[in-house]
Amino acid sequence: MPFLLLILSNLLRQRIRTFLTVLGISIGITTVVALGVITHSVQSSTSGLLHAGGSDFSIGRAGSADLSFSTLTQSDLEKVTAYPQVGHVVGVLMAFARIGSNPYFVELGIQPEDLAYFDTPLVEGRKIAPGATDEVMLGNAAASQLGAKVGETVTMRDQTFRVVGIYHTGTVYVDGGAVLSIQAVWDQERKQGLYTLKQALNSAEECDR
Repeated sequence: MPFLLLILSNLLRQRIRTFLTVLGISIGITTVVALGVITHSVQSSTSGLLHAGGSDFSIGRAGSADLSFSTLTQSDLEKVTAYPQVGHVVGVLMAFARIGSNPYFVELGIQPEDLAYFDTPLVEGRKIAPGATDEVMLGNAAASQLGAKVGETVTMRDQTFRVVGIYHTGTVYVDGGAVLSIQAVWDQERKQGLYTLKQALNSAEECDR
């Protein structure tokens, strides 16, 4: 009997064992592929967070389980700003809320004056005005999900905000969330004066080298 026919014959005689072997191999391959996809997704999300808003780098509290759970103060911001290599620092307070069907809707609280340094390319509308705590900018994905347009209102945590702009950055979690006045997020989170992370831009001199 040819060797290949012998192999086939043995496989057919031990059908259950053959099935279990094939099943085990299939599960193993699927697991490896899934882990690769998850790892790539985590890497992309982390990279997006570190360079959100076009920053050169981000700063968080050492020892934090995750950068999104970091806690920084105004004093920390001032220390970073003091470095001559740093051109500008943007304090960001990140929060999560259930909006519509999304239980992890990302809210980014930023001083409206700092939006000149935090890159959120507008698709339409304008950026939040200084002192306006009832205005919001939506990422294009969030606007599509909520069915919201510029000039309309959205409710976030029982507070009504008027949509003044829609942006697209190419970063999934930013485009799926919203940018608000940091005072609005401070009030929601009861974290007056605190930040999650700081987005830093190198000075012009450093960028030219």
